[in-house]
Amino acid sequence: MRSGRAWLGMTIIFLCGAVAGVLGSAAFVHHRIRAFHREGAPAVRRLVMHALDWKLDLSGTQETAIAGILDDVHREFGEFRESHREIIHAIVERGLERIEAVMTPEQDDAWQDLRGAVEAHLERAHFGDAPGERR
Repeated sequence: MRSGRAWLGMTIIFLCGAVAGVLGSAAFVHHRIRAFHREGAPAVRRLVMHALDWKLDLSGTQETAIAGILDDVHREFGEFRESHREIIHAIVERGLERIEAVMTPEQDDAWQDLRGAVEAHLERAHFGDAPGERR
């Protein structure tokens, strides 16, 4: 009888540890993804440079050249995004309206919160990632 209780106790302790580990890992990953997203282009650039260097063993000259290329690509994407701002807003707005059409009255409050977050993100995205700019 005591042996069975000991095994049950150890199993419960093991399962509690496993659940705590999974929840802790999920919270850590969630935090890292949010921090990565908040940092924006510099984080993406760092990640790309790290991946390229790891896979290709870049020289210092190559790193400098590629960093400049990534800066140019980021600038060009920003210019494209700004020149197509109204079209992007229209597409997102139509999508939000279509989603709203399938929401139930019970979902309305939560949907309005999510919609506001999407619209706020879209507005922030048009200010770029350059130092000193709003993000």
